[in-house]
Amino acid sequence: MSVIKRNRCTITALNSRGLGISNLDSNIELPYTIPEEIVEFEEHIYRNKISYSLLRIIDESKNRITPPCRYFTICGGCSLQHLEHNYYYQIKLANLKRVLAEYNVIATTIHNINFIGAENRRRAVFKAVKKHEVLFLGFKKLHSNQIVNIDNCLLLTRELSDLIPPLKNTLQKILSDKEKCKILVTMADNGIDLTIEIENNNIISTEAKEILEYFAVNNKIIRLTIINNIKWNLIYLLEIPYILFENIAVKIDNLCFLQVSKESDIILTKLVNDIFEKIKTPNQFQIADLFCGRGTLTIPASKFGIVDGFEMEKNSVKALANAIKNTNLKTTIYQRDLFIKPLEWDELNKYDVVIINPPRAGAKQQAFILSKSTVKTIIYLSCNPESFARDAKLILNNNRYQLKEITPIDQFYWSHHIELLAVFELNIEVF
Repeated sequence: MSVIKRNRCTITALNSRGLGISNLDSNIELPYTIPEEIVEFEEHIYRNKISYSLLRIIDESKNRITPPCRYFTICGGCSLQHLEHNYYYQIKLANLKRVLAEYNVIATTIHNINFIGAENRRRAVFKAVKKHEVLFLGFKKLHSNQIVNIDNCLLLTRELSDLIPPLKNTLQKILSDKEKCKILVTMADNGIDLTIEIENNNIISTEAKEILEYFAVNNKIIRLTIINNIKWNLIYLLEIPYILFENIAVKIDNLCFLQVSKESDIILTKLVNDIFEKIKTPNQFQIADLFCGRGTLTIPASKFGIVDGFEMEKNSVKALANAIKNTNLKTTIYQRDLFIKPLEWDELNKYDVVIINPPRAGAKQQAFILSKSTVKTIIYLSCNPESFARDAKLILNNNRYQLKEITPIDQFYWSHHIELLAVFELNIEVF
């Protein structure tokens, strides 16, 4: 990578990815900056592609603070630790409103952001490599494949952060030189689930299995799995990991979808409860939960009526169906790919409430069909304001619905991401 030139600029705004925009050129995006700061940067070229890197802050913003993490700007996991607390939330809320405005989506009420701070994330995906007898484990550097070696992470639960040093020590013993692996870890409600994907075809030795089992027993691991060239090897099993949704245990694994923290589940459950309690109905609600996963919203909603859950991932369908099998919940779970086969107009119209929680890409086709339905209330949970705004515009397009409220949830602390829960209500005046 060669340096073309150095230059100075003033940062005018932070874009939706948390990068500072230059007053010189909108293509110049600089991480770890703040609007109104004067900075020096380098322009690089590699394989005919131009990129930019921050050299130093010449004139600091009054909204800049000392980042709490010693790996900040080295590790690419966080992007906004340098923002003062109140300003951080102003930026996040402003970016959400900007995206909505770009799609001409108007909400009657946008609530304050629900805050989920550090030491709460229950999941992580680490990368590791052994080089010259040194084990590097951590997250990738920003815009790079280089692994930043860490010993702790302020975002993770204390149990997962404390796991990093002994995990590094264990991998140091079992990996060969230049051998790489990916580590997936989840803090379940009954212990830690750990999966290690190793990029080789070697048979796992008896010695390596013994080392891993010793590590599991001494570090509150309840399940440890090695994936070696797509072959699964269960090394240690004390219990099947599970997450509790309103005291119902749903089995999980490191590949399934979950909210990133227990606090997220608690906030979402309260929001769903509040929404249903505000809606009046003489009978039990008929409810559909689309992209229901393992029941984050399905189980709370089931207190208020009869729920049909739809999910395309078969292991999630099986886990949720088994969890509710011996309960008194009036809930049925169906395996269905809603991208290929969304619920049609006549299917939707039998429901009073539809909950929809699609992946980051959103659910464009399902949103279009919902816009023509007679569903009284639509609850839309999204981790991507861009795809939400696009889908919301579709739902609102026929003037059958009003977007009554949006509740932002900052479960991706110190990043540009934000979760939101929105409520659409059918406009009875159109009938």
